Amino acid sequence: MGCQRQSLSFIVLLAVGYKLAQAQNSGTFDVPLYLNNPKLDLDPNRRAKNAAYYGSFELGTPPQKFLGCFDTGSADVWVPSSSCTSTSCEEHTEFSSSASSTYERSNSVFSVTYATGAVTGYVSSDTLTFGSPSTSVSSQSFGLATSLSSDFDDTSCDGLFGLGYAALSQMRVLPPFFTMLSEGILPQSLFSVWLNPNPMQLEAGSITFGGIDKSRYSGDITYLPSVSNTYWAVGLSGMAVDDSAVSVTAKMAIMDSGSTAILMGNDDAATVNGAIPNMQLLEQHNTYALSCGCSDSCLEALPDVTFELGGRSYSLGPESYIIKVGNNMCTSAIIPGGSSGYIVLGGNFMRKYFTVFKWNMSTERGSIGIANGKMAPGSKSSNSTASPSSTTAVASMRALMLDVSRPDDASQSDLIASLESALQGIGKLPAATGPLGLNLGRKLRGSFS
Repeated sequence: MGCQRQSLSFIVLLAVGYKLAQAQNSGTFDVPLYLNNPKLDLDPNRRAKNAAYYGSFELGTPPQKFLGCFDTGSADVWVPSSSCTSTSCEEHTEFSSSASSTYERSNSVFSVTYATGAVTGYVSSDTLTFGSPSTSVSSQSFGLATSLSSDFDDTSCDGLFGLGYAALSQMRVLPPFFTMLSEGILPQSLFSVWLNPNPMQLEAGSITFGGIDKSRYSGDITYLPSVSNTYWAVGLSGMAVDDSAVSVTAKMAIMDSGSTAILMGNDDAATVNGAIPNMQLLEQHNTYALSCGCSDSCLEALPDVTFELGGRSYSLGPESYIIKVGNNMCTSAIIPGGSSGYIVLGGNFMRKYFTVFKWNMSTERGSIGIANGKMAPGSKSSNSTASPSSTTAVASMRALMLDVSRPDDASQSDLIASLESALQGIGKLPAATGPLGLNLGRKLRGSFS
């Protein structure tokens, strides 16, 4: 996977630094997340194609503002450099190192190939400021990109804001969350993620650093131990479709806010999708779609898909695992192309479940808390009406489905492009771990038969 583990002495230094700085805790702070915000991204075409959750952060002195994809499946921060001549750089906000009095450049270079593109540049450090109330990290390592592939053209994000483990860093540096722990900025060694169950609203989500917003979930939070030294991941003991067990080989589930889909190995994806009524493989495109289209009767017959995580059951309704890409085209967000050893639970899982990412400084292990997420004020869930009619239930389901449809007269290739864009994310798992995004997109190009 191209991941390097931090040395024991490195982790020890982190723990010592955290204990020395605990008295300097500054409290919790929030970062609002968006999928489509016309005030932050002025390009309507790019907003229409974007499927990545992004928020604002600043680098340098005086601060320079960027939109970053906040991603629990990656660990690095990078932004385009003003010296970059790639088209993708020029279409996004670029960082001017000469304009920052606190900027420092190292002698290290980085080059990362993601499933959705590639980025190269220099490892640097500067003051990082983000959140509300505004919070600063005095010397955060980040990548200053001098080259970006064209695959990043259609995302609202200027760069990446990784929230993963230090062992996942391709630059071999501390990610922001762990830098904050080392500086004693957070009152608790955790951050929590709420993604709006209705992806079409302006308020797409939020991240709370150092605490938990109790207004964003209901019931109790169940904490499950992380089973990986590299990813925020929990054990997967089984799956079911419509309460009937299905056999899968994957034993681990990675929680990835930077993914749109649920990525599985080919065999597991075939097993799960094969148990869903009317779901068929489009072999030419290596994806699954409903043979009955997006009619009410078709959607009404769809079952729940259940994941057994840490001995607990977590279910997704069709509003979470179906992507609408045309008036009569509905595809499965459970996609093949990943590893047989794990699955990736992306935004469609995290829109239903509130998640807490917690680091234990004593044991140097992570855990993930899961609870039922709440709708944003003014939203209605498909479960909000007691004993709803089938028409009402399907209408509520449609309201919560991810919809990447093009106009009624869109060509077949445009529909494919919509799906490809929705399944892509900036800064995803390195290409060697599974083709979520660009590699899948290449398979999708063509037309549906």
